[in-house]
Amino acid sequence: MSDEEAAELADRAAKRLRGRTTFEEIAADIDAMEAKVDANKDVWLSLEGLYDAYKDFVNLRRRILARAKGMGPASVLPRAFPIYWRDRLKPWQVVATPSGDFETSGAPIVFGQKLNVAPGFEMIVPKRVTWGRLHIAEDSDTPDVFSPRARDAWLQVLERHARGAFLMLNGRRHRRMVPPELATDCRN
Repeated sequence: MSDEEAAELADRAAKRLRGRTTFEEIAADIDAMEAKVDANKDVWLSLEGLYDAYKDFVNLRRRILARAKGMGPASVLPRAFPIYWRDRLKPWQVVATPSGDFETSGAPIVFGQKLNVAPGFEMIVPKRVTWGRLHIAEDSDTPDVFSPRARDAWLQVLERHARGAFLMLNGRRHRRMVPPELATDCRN
């Protein structure tokens, strides 16, 4: 069956099961996300860039949905990914520099530490060591590319919450040595 026929079949099934087409269901989910975060904005999300990063994520979903609607239902089928989406989805990447990054590459630092270098050692030991940088595609701000837009908010979230997320991803039952990126503050 063609992609268009498969998409139409999926839409009919979705309409019968949930009362909405696939795209209508996605739009309703986005609206519910936005309503929930707006209702609780003053509770905790207005701090530390979380609210702005979440709103940026909701807006990213809206932009992708609008593009998918414009291309038709077949654009969301797995076979369409390499054709329509692969070169347009450009998530930001936190890239580790395990041996310490002593150079300035222009990418914002997410994990790093300033060092107290003893006088006379400045030529041997750097004043700052970086363990992770945020790499953003150069064309990520163009309308045809889908990536986050609220740079300051996402950086703030990464700087303040990435270390905790790193520990949570490893699970509460795993033993873990404390690597330097967890013990240090990149805003120093």
